[in-house]
Amino acid sequence: TAIIPMIETALGLDNLREIANSNQVIRLALGNLDLQADLGMVCDPDETELQTARYQIVLASRLAKIAPPIDGVTPSTDDAARINNDAQRAKRMGFGAKLCIHPKQVAIVKTAFMPSDEELAWAQRVIDADKASKGGAIKLDGRMIDRPVVLLAQRTLALAGKH
Repeated sequence: TAIIPMIETALGLDNLREIANSNQVIRLALGNLDLQADLGMVCDPDETELQTARYQIVLASRLAKIAPPIDGVTPSTDDAARINNDAQRAKRMGFGAKLCIHPKQVAIVKTAFMPSDEELAWAQRVIDADKASKGGAIKLDGRMIDRPVVLLAQRTLALAGKH
């Protein structure tokens, strides 16, 4: 049985490593609204106050070698810009998905987690440059391209089913 624990209390956050490394846990999820309530927080619209918790969940997931975590919900079901911004933030922070509370959110979140045309073009240029250099470190668009950047490019293309 696969388990996806939702981290929604101070105790859960304090026990992240143990939870993430437990048998059958395939990824973690953030219960952002419950965590705010448990901690007595009143967050701004960007939930800036939860940035540290989000980082800890992403880090614990990586250290446990499980799938990237699932970010919490956006309580608004009608504010497409906010849903998109929240999903983009989650993607930038290393989350692999986002919880939805209404069907109207699904397409927005799915689109936000997919690589943009610009990201795909960059990733393909990196792969092409890497092949041309036969794996040696090179410079592309003013940026050093080495193994970690190539891995990121490969992951970007794989997300879009292009690699």
